[in-house]
Amino acid sequence: MITRYFLLLSLVVTFCFAACTPPMENAANINTDLSNPTLRKIINFQYAQEVDSLLKFLDSPNANIRYHAALAFASIQDSTMLNPLAAKLNDQHPQVRAAVAYAVGQSKKAAATQLLMEAFDAYDTAKVYQAAHSYILEGVGKCGDEETLDLLTNITTYQKSDTLLLEGQVRGIYRLALKSITSRAGTEKMLNILADEGYQNRTRLMAANYLSRARGIDLSEDAEQLSQLIFRETDPYIRMALAIALGKTGQNNALAALEQRFKMESDYRVRCNIIRALINFPYESVSETVKAALKDESVAVAITAATFCRDNGDPSDATIYWALAKDSVATETVPLLYAAAQRHLPVFYAEYRQALNGELRRLYRDTPSPYLQAAYLESLSEFGWNYRFIKREGYPHEHAIVRSTSVNLLTKILQKEDFRNFFRSSYRNVRREITVFLKDAIRTDDVGMIAPAAAALKDIGQGPIDYLNKIDSSFLEDALVQIELPKDMETFKILRETAQRFGVETIPSLPEDDEWSGTIDWEVLDNLSATPTAKITTNRGEITLDLFPEKSPGSVANFVKLANDGFYKGIAFHRVVPNFVVQAGCDRGDGNGGVPYQIRSELSPQYYTKEGILGMARSDYHTESSQFFITHSPTPHLDGGYTIFGAVTEGLDVLADLRKGDQIENISID
Repeated sequence: MITRYFLLLSLVVTFCFAACTPPMENAANINTDLSNPTLRKIINFQYAQEVDSLLKFLDSPNANIRYHAALAFASIQDSTMLNPLAAKLNDQHPQVRAAVAYAVGQSKKAAATQLLMEAFDAYDTAKVYQAAHSYILEGVGKCGDEETLDLLTNITTYQKSDTLLLEGQVRGIYRLALKSITSRAGTEKMLNILADEGYQNRTRLMAANYLSRARGIDLSEDAEQLSQLIFRETDPYIRMALAIALGKTGQNNALAALEQRFKMESDYRVRCNIIRALINFPYESVSETVKAALKDESVAVAITAATFCRDNGDPSDATIYWALAKDSVATETVPLLYAAAQRHLPVFYAEYRQALNGELRRLYRDTPSPYLQAAYLESLSEFGWNYRFIKREGYPHEHAIVRSTSVNLLTKILQKEDFRNFFRSSYRNVRREITVFLKDAIRTDDVGMIAPAAAALKDIGQGPIDYLNKIDSSFLEDALVQIELPKDMETFKILRETAQRFGVETIPSLPEDDEWSGTIDWEVLDNLSATPTAKITTNRGEITLDLFPEKSPGSVANFVKLANDGFYKGIAFHRVVPNFVVQAGCDRGDGNGGVPYQIRSELSPQYYTKEGILGMARSDYHTESSQFFITHSPTPHLDGGYTIFGAVTEGLDVLADLRKGDQIENISID
């Protein structure tokens, strides 16, 4: 404890002691020249995860080499290198020290907390190392605990001009909140920063996102202050977060403010978040606002409202949802409203239920869009007795999105909390039948069907496991040998776990990671212009992006090569989440596809602080392939975890208009 509070002193000293500015190389000598053979060697070592080779570069007399070697460790995140890396936290070059501090924080290990705090130079009177100190403050949030939160919260000496220090402090507190480590003192600090427009907007944005994303914080006594702020705030990014925070208060004056703000709000993303915030209030108090939003001019808002009805609706309005589904609403909201009617329709409305299911089956068969067909199957799944129809229609479908959705829905039915009560005396037979359906899914060569089926069977219980082993003991072994690696590595891992649960004796071992990671195609990068751009042509218009090869060379090279080879032509945006992201790059169209190799995560200090950020999708670190996403708004919870390799410069309106199933017609590189 004494050590911690001594370290706190080092964090809060206001630079009132004299100190000499340390000697250093010129800060201007840090650059990213991708034609430099030494830099290429560093990046290649990063890709190969050769940490011992990289470590040697940290001792180079050349600051540029030390800088890039440190950033390589930020992407690798090898905890065994924590102490050797932290030993360089006293590097006299400010940018190198900052890179090392960022890399140590990226470890997310508790042991890094004290190493970072000990490296904080409280006597930096010339403020040479403020960037490093900012990363240190953020890093202790990534790595720390409740005591760390107290230390960060108790820093009160930073002035508004200490922009980097304040941003690091706020990011540190935010990072702790993402781990569900919060305190009232930390919440009050965020409220105070948010309320004072004298702070930089980047700092205020992080404070607002803390209030919106931190779980378990009590904002009930802050309703009045937040209500005033949401009307005063001019930055829509901050208003988005404020809407969610205001909803958390659960107070009547907050509800009034949200509904009034919704009526006057011009930014569709803020309107989306206001609808989401209404979950915190009694349904009867918000139902009219939600129903009106179903006809919002923004399809994203209408989808958000329909989703609210499905997830938070009331039996008293079940038939209204059904009627609204047949009214003049956006096509994408129709299946959601049917799902709302299915979920909330009282059990004694038997004739209504029969008619409702009849309509849904006709809609499923009549729609030409596989994405809408998948959505109609989801609506049908809200009534569990549709499980046979879902299997019969979904399994043999020609489009992967319908096939994979059908299996996911069967697992959802099987895992319903009220499964036994819903199916009553038939529950054993139904469970056994769905279990066999899942086995049948694993018998296919379709990874989108295999993965969810295997995951469900892993936790199904010993009775069904014994039954499947009795009727077909080889289905898991057969599936394991058919998996294409590394393309379907995640499915392979799930299958292995399920096979172990079933007592399979012969299970293939996991291949070495290095066996599957691709290498950087430097020739692709050599042929790029000095400021490369990508133009994504969709059926709704064009989106132009700047690419960042200096920050994420492997991701840019991979994306450019795939674009030039025509890989993305005709591929759909298979995932669209209103006011979050659009995602594409899956050749199957359901999120389970990609190219037959993986590339590395590249996690340089870049941040998801605005809309239009281009990032790489992944299932785990270093599993990126061909799938990418573009953000609709700031998403700071992704910072440091998902590669950023570009940003939209034109076509944000097209980005906002994209819907699930829309097509990429072409991607051209300039």
